Amino acid sequence: MTSGDVPSGEDAGRLDDEQVVELVAGGGHPAEADVVLVPDTALHTVRLLPRLEAELGRPVLTANQVSAWHGLRLAGWRGKADDLGTLFAAP
Repeated sequence: MTSGDVPSGEDAGRLDDEQVVELVAGGGHPAEADVVLVPDTALHTVRLLPRLEAELGRPVLTANQVSAWHGLRLAGWRGKADDLGTLFAAP
């Protein structure tokens, strides 16, 4: 687990792409972890999901991504979106 010393959601939203990648990739993820969870809803991660997954070598799940995916499933959507990470890759 890492916090990146980001004191607020407002500050987290100001991180640029490189800072977000550094924060997520620098979390010291155990080799046995199946996925990486990014629970911060303020981080701008959607456009970075393919890059994060490639760098970490495993799926990355973010709070906003999982919430959107679940909401779409509840609404009956069973499509796929290739640029939104492994979670959205399969219908």
